[in-house]
Amino acid sequence: MRSFVRSAAVLAAASAICASVVTSAQAEAVPAQKPAARVSTNPNAGDLYLAVNGLPKTVKLGETVNVVYWYMQTSQDTLVPAEADLELSGYEASLCLKGMSLQILDPSTGKWEKSGQPDCGDAGFLLPYWSKPISVRPHYWAHLDMKITFGAGTHLGAWHLSPFMGGFQLWKRPGVYDPRDLQIIAPNYAFQVER
Repeated sequence: MRSFVRSAAVLAAASAICASVVTSAQAEAVPAQKPAARVSTNPNAGDLYLAVNGLPKTVKLGETVNVVYWYMQTSQDTLVPAEADLELSGYEASLCLKGMSLQILDPSTGKWEKSGQPDCGDAGFLLPYWSKPISVRPHYWAHLDMKITFGAGTHLGAWHLSPFMGGFQLWKRPGVYDPRDLQIIAPNYAFQVER
C-alpha cells in the first residue's frame, strides 16, 4: 500500500510539472504584449522649491529683518530667474503692505536695491535678467539676500509670508529655451507684528 501511495504522489507531481511547461508551439500562439507606455503625471519640466529663512515668529514695529530667499529646481535645464517675490498677507484682505519696505542685495552689483512700490500682498524684485542673467544649474540651492523693514504704518497682528518666483526661463543652453514650466513648491510662514 505504501508503494502505491508513493507512486500516486510521484505521478501527480510529474503531471503537475508537465502541465505547467509551455511548448514552443503554444508560446508562439500567445501574442506578445507591449509594455504599457509610461505616462508622466507631471507635464512640467520639474519642480521649483522655494524657502525663506531668518524670519522670526514675532517682529516689532521699526525692526528690519534680514531674510534669505532660497530656490532650487529639479529640471534638466538651467534656471534663469527674472523676478523673485515675497507674498505677504494678513488675516484681513485689506491688509496691504503699507509701512513695509523691502530691499534685495543685487547679485550682479552687490548693492542693496529697493523693491518697487509693494502691492497689496506681493512685493517683487526684478533681477538682472537681460544685462547679467543669473543662471542656476539643476539641483543647486541658490539664494538671494533680502531685508524687510516693518515701519510705523505696518498693520499689527498676524501675517503670512510665502516666497514666489514671478518670472523665469529654462535654458537647455544659452538661446535655446525649454517651453515647459516648473511646479512651484513653497511653504507659508506665519509671524506676528507687534508694537
